[in-house]
Amino acid sequence: VLSASCDTKRCDMNGKKVSAFIAFTVIGALALAGCGAGGGGEADSKDATVGLAMPVTGPDAALAAPMIAAIELAFDEANKSGDLPGVLTLDVQDDTSAPAVAASLARRFCGDSATVAAIANYASSLTLNSQPVYNDCGMTQIVPTASNNTLTTKGYENFFRVTAKNSDAVVGSVDWIVANTDAKSVATIDTNDASTTDAATQFADAAKDAGLEVTDSIHVTANQGDFRGAITGLIADKPDLIYLATFYNDGGLIVKQARELGYTGEFFGLDSNDSPDFIEIAGAEAAEGFRIASLGLDPTQNPEASEFVKAFTDSYGSAPNSAASQSYDTANVLIEAWKSIGGGTDREALMKAVAETSLEGVGGPISFDENGDMKEPQVGINLVSGGEWQFVGAVE
Repeated sequence: VLSASCDTKRCDMNGKKVSAFIAFTVIGALALAGCGAGGGGEADSKDATVGLAMPVTGPDAALAAPMIAAIELAFDEANKSGDLPGVLTLDVQDDTSAPAVAASLARRFCGDSATVAAIANYASSLTLNSQPVYNDCGMTQIVPTASNNTLTTKGYENFFRVTAKNSDAVVGSVDWIVANTDAKSVATIDTNDASTTDAATQFADAAKDAGLEVTDSIHVTANQGDFRGAITGLIADKPDLIYLATFYNDGGLIVKQARELGYTGEFFGLDSNDSPDFIEIAGAEAAEGFRIASLGLDPTQNPEASEFVKAFTDSYGSAPNSAASQSYDTANVLIEAWKSIGGGTDREALMKAVAETSLEGVGGPISFDENGDMKEPQVGINLVSGGEWQFVGAVE
């Protein structure tokens, strides 16, 4: 049986530049351990593998590409630093944004004794499917962006996330809307899955609690292309603001089509719309003023993250967004915890070390509560202005 790193494939992620680290670490691992050993070489080896399950292909690939690049950067820097107890290999696998594939990759990582932890997955809908597998095999599962509240309500001691959860972003969104807009009525649109419906429902509840009228809440089918039929009735109720719990490809089309149907109100949404492709799909004029609550802060606005911003920009070709900085921090949580246990593949020891993490990341301080949630989650507001995403500020 081949070890997980032996058949890692590198993919062109939408033409973006990615590091050569995967090839480097796979070659290093084969040289040190021997492909096919499945256990990382000698019993006392300090080497280990971390699995990474992300959408390398498919509709979410554009969002995941900078996240993968940031994680690669962190592993590359760590291995080049000379202070690791062994070689820490990153095994990137494509979950294709499919829950069944996410669970299958979890079984693959769990079955490889050289794999000590997994960064998985990008979306909550996939993470909910893979969680039980990682829990059953006692492997640390850590995520940079999966934000569904229920992920940390199951008592899984192996699960951690380096991101705010939906309720943090939702409350921040509503507070910001009340304080900074004239909106008195809102409507929500989601794509009827765990990654979006949870947020839309919480937004509607929080909006009612804040005294806003919720005129409608509708579910649409992701990737259907034409949303005009679904949104015509919603627009007829004339909400002052429409909240989009969508991913960028659907969100961009909904904004474009709503404007074509004559909607002139405001838009607000999840940070899964945070992509230059959102603006391209919607059109710069239609997207102007669209705001999101980001489950993290813009690293380019943080002077303490300047080294990361430069290194990422030099490697990837564009500046990192908040998801990229969260991904970089996620990788470094694992790296620092792995260093603290002296390397190797002791899954239980690593899980305990991650739980005790306390470090300053490029996105802010990182430590976890008893559920695996961030003790100090950060929420930022971003908007489209002049055809580009711009950081507005942090939610206080």
